[in-house]
Amino acid sequence: AAYVVGFAAYRRQRRGRGDALGALERLQTGAAAICGAALGSKVLHHLNDWEGLMAHLGEPAYLAGGRTIVGGLAGGLLAVETTKRVLGIRSRTGELYAIPLCIGIAVGRVGCFLTGVEDETWGVPTDLPWGLRAGDEWARHPTPLYEIAFVVLLAVGLRAGRGALRRVSGREFQIFLGAYMGLRFAVDFLKPTATLIAGLTPIQIVAGLVALHQLFLLARGAGSVPSSENVA
Repeated sequence: AAYVVGFAAYRRQRRGRGDALGALERLQTGAAAICGAALGSKVLHHLNDWEGLMAHLGEPAYLAGGRTIVGGLAGGLLAVETTKRVLGIRSRTGELYAIPLCIGIAVGRVGCFLTGVEDETWGVPTDLPWGLRAGDEWARHPTPLYEIAFVVLLAVGLRAGRGALRRVSGREFQIFLGAYMGLRFAVDFLKPTATLIAGLTPIQIVAGLVALHQLFLLARGAGSVPSSENVA
C-alpha cells in the first residue's frame, strides 16, 4: 500500500510540477534509486541485528527478509548521486520525491503499528499516559505513531512552504531527508535495539551522518538562487 500510494503521489507531483529531467534520465535515476534502496535497506537492517545475522548467515530466507527505511533512503541517495555523476546529470532530481516519500512512509508505518511488538518498530515500555500495548504485557512508546505524525506534518510544511523554498534555494528534498533522518536518530533511542558504538545503533549512525550532511548542504546553499546545481 505504501509503494502504491507513494508512487501515485509522485506521478501527481510530476504532472503538476513538471520534470527537469528527460524521460530517459528519469528512468535511469529512478532505477538507480530503486536498486540502491533495496540493497541499502537490507544491508543496514542486517547490520543492525548483527547477532541474528551471524546466527542465520547461511539461510537465504533470513537474508532476503528484513528492511529499514533509513538504509533504503541512504542507499537510494548514494546510488542516485553516483549515477548522476557518471551520466553528467546536474539537474535536481529529488524535489518530486519529498512529499510522496512522506506519504509512503506514513502509510507503511500504519502497518508497523498494526503488526505490534513483533515488527520490532515499537518502543520500550513507558509509564507515559499515551503508552499503548503492542501485543505483550507492557505499555510501550507507540513509535510508529510518532513517525506518522512527524512525516504528515513535514509533508504539510513542505507543501505550504513550497513557494518560499523555490525562491530561496529549491532544497525541498534536502529538508525532507535531513528532517526525517534527524527524527530517526532521536526516536530510535526509544527502541529496544542493541547498540554498536557510543550507545548508538548502526541505523542511528547512518541516520545521524545523513542528517548532518543534509544540514551542511542546506547551510551552504542558504540564500542561493536555484540553478542546475546537483542537489540530489
